[in-house]
Amino acid sequence: MLLIKKELILNIFIKYENGVDGKMVFGNAVSFENILSPDIGKNATLAWGEKTLTLVNSHGDEKIPIVLGSNIPLGRDMSNDEDFLSIYKNHSYAKMLAHFNCKKSEQTCIQLKSQNPMFSICLIVASVDGFDHVSINSSLTRWRTNMTTWKTDWVGKFSNSQPTTGRILAKNDSNSISLGCFEESSRNNLNYIIMHPTRPLDTIQICYKSYSEISEYVLYSLVECADTETSSFAISGYIFYDKYYSSSRTNNLPADNTEVYIKPVNGHSLIYNLEGKIVSSTKTNANGFYYFDNIPSGDYQVFLKLPDGTKYSPVSDEAQEDPYTNKADSEGIITTFIFLNASGVVPVSKTLPDDMHLTSAYVIREMNIGILPPNITLTGKIFIDYNANGQMDTTPSNTSAIDVPFPYITVILKDGDRVVATIKTDADGNINFANVPLIPTGYMVYVETPNGFVMTNYPFPPAPPAGAPIDLIISQDEPLLIGLISNPLYCQDAPQLAIICYAIQNHNESHSDDPVLISFPSNVTKHLYNSPEGTVTHLATHGEIGSVYGLGYDRKTGDIYTSAFMKYFSGFGPRGTGAIYKTHTVGSKARTSELFFDLNQVKGDPQYCGSDPHIYPMENFDNGVESVGKISFGDLDILNGSIYTIALASRELLKISINNPSVYTLSNIYNPCIGFQDDWRPFALGVRHGSIIIGGVCTMESSPTGTPVGYVMEENGNILLRIPFDFPRGCKSFGGAFCIPGEYSPWSSIYFDSQPWISDLTMDGEDMIISVRDRGGDLDRDVGTYDILRACYNGDQLILENGGVCGGVNGAHLLPSGYFGTPDGINGGEFYNDNFFFPRDNNGHDNVASTAGVVIPGYTTLFGSSLDIDFVGQGTVKVWDNLSGNLMYGIGVYIQNNDNPTNNFGKANGLGDMEAMCMLDF
Repeated sequence: MLLIKKELILNIFIKYENGVDGKMVFGNAVSFENILSPDIGKNATLAWGEKTLTLVNSHGDEKIPIVLGSNIPLGRDMSNDEDFLSIYKNHSYAKMLAHFNCKKSEQTCIQLKSQNPMFSICLIVASVDGFDHVSINSSLTRWRTNMTTWKTDWVGKFSNSQPTTGRILAKNDSNSISLGCFEESSRNNLNYIIMHPTRPLDTIQICYKSYSEISEYVLYSLVECADTETSSFAISGYIFYDKYYSSSRTNNLPADNTEVYIKPVNGHSLIYNLEGKIVSSTKTNANGFYYFDNIPSGDYQVFLKLPDGTKYSPVSDEAQEDPYTNKADSEGIITTFIFLNASGVVPVSKTLPDDMHLTSAYVIREMNIGILPPNITLTGKIFIDYNANGQMDTTPSNTSAIDVPFPYITVILKDGDRVVATIKTDADGNINFANVPLIPTGYMVYVETPNGFVMTNYPFPPAPPAGAPIDLIISQDEPLLIGLISNPLYCQDAPQLAIICYAIQNHNESHSDDPVLISFPSNVTKHLYNSPEGTVTHLATHGEIGSVYGLGYDRKTGDIYTSAFMKYFSGFGPRGTGAIYKTHTVGSKARTSELFFDLNQVKGDPQYCGSDPHIYPMENFDNGVESVGKISFGDLDILNGSIYTIALASRELLKISINNPSVYTLSNIYNPCIGFQDDWRPFALGVRHGSIIIGGVCTMESSPTGTPVGYVMEENGNILLRIPFDFPRGCKSFGGAFCIPGEYSPWSSIYFDSQPWISDLTMDGEDMIISVRDRGGDLDRDVGTYDILRACYNGDQLILENGGVCGGVNGAHLLPSGYFGTPDGINGGEFYNDNFFFPRDNNGHDNVASTAGVVIPGYTTLFGSSLDIDFVGQGTVKVWDNLSGNLMYGIGVYIQNNDNPTNNFGKANGLGDMEAMCMLDF
């Protein structure tokens, strides 16, 4: 509903100038031929073309004026005036009404009434001499006409060949017109006067009184007429939305379908056009153009009724030299006097598009009204749409991402090609364009999409390509919601998790069919060994790929790549220490594996990645523990169509093109172990800000007293974190009253020593999660205990957790955090709860965290490959809350079988790397 605040008014005075000759044209005359005096007492009906008039007795029943319909002969000497003859279209007689009045009798009056307003009419009064007095008044809906608005067209005589006769004189005042003659008149040559009203009327009253028996009648006639050159006017203009605040309709939007009103400044409340129809309002067309056509001269107001909050364009062109400007000031009123030959009043031109609709003779154009639209605020939000469903998901869930605002995105508000405003989304991703003029065509927003991102809820698929700008309609009624996603951040709801398991013995021995690469739904809550059939998918066997650790999922093809790994009592795959395998997960080759790359082979050196130290057959024990973490490969990640892994023997970063594996590079990794260069053991990989990051340990195995130190660095060697592994670690194992200390030791061949091994780097937004594997668990078949450390970004650098606090957020284990109340973690506390207690046996471990972590994009949880969640000897995937560090639940992957307790590695690092199988969906 529109709330009317004020009216915008144009005062327009259209003046018909006396003394300007026009060409009169005449139509039908009223037929009086059958009128006799008694008829007037009964309100006689008179035919007038398609209209009718009523002849009314003004005196009621008191007396009846004497009238008689007369046919006045034409075309002879008695009536040969051409102007007079033209009135009756050169017929042989004129149908006139004779009004009689005896000498000194009281005047009598008659009325001519119409049901509809009359305007284009002429009144002819004839045969007025010095002994006659005729008075005339008129009205419209009982409102008396100001009789000065009647105009005299001309006076004349019936015949130009008869003796001259007296000239009829008219005296107008506001109440009446008085007709008389002060010259000698001829009985043989009648005079006449022609007059017309300039305002509509519906009643004409004529009163007659005779003062001599010499002249006791006058004649009346009423005929349709019009002055084709001077009597019809039009007002036209444009209504426009002044969105540029220019006070000009140029380049501004038309206000189409807008009601424009007209009324007279003085007098009656109604306006009638020259056809007698009421004119009160009109609507603008699609171009904002309006016109009032075929109206008489007069003083008018043109105005609008506008919604609340609307203002009016100021008059910037005071001299009105620019015809396109607004003609109404900020108060809504402008007075314009319009008359013939004056500035602005011009003849209608049928060659101009705006005049083609007009039937008037003259027009006043560009009576324009500018509307300053109310200011509005346009809003919206841009967010990262992790699952690309087009909706901003904010409900916490273990099976789907929580979408987050996308801050500092450039958004441009446009009106066509014009830039209205440019902003950046705030920290909460909000779009806010304040104080924007409301325009009916609305606005577009132009979003400068970050490189690699596409819009997930683009209204007209397909969406623009990644990184391309986005154009969208924004409206006041519905805030704009824009979801953006990039390949690295996208993941479908509840994706599969792929994980490495380890089988004992060589790849071609009795456990060759054991699954070592499996996948399962990330939203599973039961232990996999208790889940229904089909929950777990066996992708590759020990016989196909052997012992591997690094795992990368190619979301474009669905293929999984795994890299060979040295582990006690678990043999390499068929291609040995330098092999990287490809396992298909979709299509006709699903669950089959093949060699993808052999670094030993391409380097032409069978021992480039290290020689195989295993004993074959591998029945009860194995050798080569000193080679763990020093030969074959480390972690594996995929980035921008390439596989990255670390060749441990040469300490090099290996990069291989997925599309063309013959294209590869080996590059040295910066060695931060000053003074102990041989102790540098890089292993972990991660992706931060679109680039590879590397994690490794200065093992201090060549130092008799040193403590291992971990490093996380960029590919160029820029160090992001230094992690001294000298913090307390509670109990490696406890039970009853005993506690085996869990402090880290330098690398060695002593399997029961906890030996720190940075095995995985996982990003949680700007924060980093560092998984620390215990090398001791890969040296034998005894327990390995792990840590997960969190480093929080402070806007400048990554800062390690301290005392269980990271980035000002308290974690799950503030100091002291060990089961026996012993200090555990950096400065005695841990952000993540990594304790395990088994009530039945009253024993457990203080550090069974993650050897490989996964943060599914948009999730607030960390999935980590670990051990022991609710039973002893389990290989598990644990789920932690990244917001609090709390352990939420765990998923048992395997459990030692009492009938054959040697069929898996139990607590001895029985799981490897893990990745979410996030597909490519855009």
